Amino acid sequence: MGGIRDLILMRDPHLFIGAPVLVVVAVVVNLLLGQFKPGFADQPVAHADTVWNFLGMVLAGLAFTLGGGCPGRQFFLSGEGDADAAISHSG
Repeated sequence: MGGIRDLILMRDPHLFIGAPVLVVVAVVVNLLLGQFKPGFADQPVAHADTVWNFLGMVLAGLAFTLGGGCPGRQFFLSGEGDADAAISHSG
């Protein structure tokens, strides 16, 4: 989210470039290790209902966005004494 923000507002692609690079590196490593399996078939703990997969991830993304960021960020902020983050993290 910060990468998209910086790309749009400040025209700085530094953070944004990290996401595609992460995906490319993950695909290459999985190809090298012989673990690349496209699609939902033969994936661990996955099911083939695409609509519910998509809707679940939309709900999770929306909840994390409205909650102020990812759960890891909330965890660290709660450790720094941010009461709102502590309440968000405990839920």
